[in-house]
Amino acid sequence: GTSITVTANSQTAPDGNATADTLTASNTASAKSHTQTFTATAASYTLSVFAKSGTTNWLGMSFGGAGGGQATVLGAFFNLTTGTVGTTNGSVVASIQSVGSGWYRCKITSTLTVASWVHQIQVNTADNQANTYSAAGTETLYVWGAQAELGNATSYIQTTSATVTRAADVNTAMLLTNIPEADYSAWNSGTSYVQGDRVLDVTLHKIYEAANGARGVATLSISSPG
Repeated sequence: GTSITVTANSQTAPDGNATADTLTASNTASAKSHTQTFTATAASYTLSVFAKSGTTNWLGMSFGGAGGGQATVLGAFFNLTTGTVGTTNGSVVASIQSVGSGWYRCKITSTLTVASWVHQIQVNTADNQANTYSAAGTETLYVWGAQAELGNATSYIQTTSATVTRAADVNTAMLLTNIPEADYSAWNSGTSYVQGDRVLDVTLHKIYEAANGARGVATLSISSPG
């Protein structure tokens, strides 16, 4: 869009690099938004962006018909000071999440039809504000990592002018617990056990049963607690 000025790589992004942009609203009567056109299938899409307040604190995001032909704009407004969602328009699900240092990841999700659409990011000064509001030309927001994708939002994928695909995000976090393993006594190499005694290997988190009266226990695990 030409109704805002984009000053590239002018702010520190959430990843610590100087790759975030400054959006400055124009003082003309045109829409205070940055837009990009894409062709949708009949499916759910998510538009997301990392944003931070500048001289103003309201961000608008929406899906609309290419050239403004869509009867209903699907969008939402976000307060970048309080970290809350404002007004939503149309059938859209909106969310905002703090990522630290005043930055928030803002998202809208909606089901689109097969058509040419635009997704847009607006510099606003109030909730539910028309993007043709009268601006002084000094209203700014900081943005980084904007992306529109099929389905729900994933982690940031750097793109320029072409569509990018990659493998799905995978959560590799381990499940941790502080529940003590106290079903049986811990195995001790210096202790003799009678047949049937059960001991716990605290390193492997396995229970073993003694097969004879020797110092060791059978190497066959009979259960794995947790």
